[in-house]
Amino acid sequence: MTVTLLATCTGLMGVMLMVFGSGRGPRVSQQLELYPLIGYHFLAVSAILMLRALYTAMRGGS
Repeated sequence: MTVTLLATCTGLMGVMLMVFGSGRGPRVSQQLELYPLIGYHFLAVSAILMLRALYTAMRGGS
């Protein structure tokens, strides 16, 4: 339950950083800004946590 909640929250934070952070903040390169980059990383963390939650649920553990 906790891992699923963490995956959901990090996914929402990643999407919000990607949507509302574009056009703001410092640039990492010519075409990439910092806030969307952090958003992409949050989405990757969210996907890993969601896969862990699915694995635990399918395995039958608590």
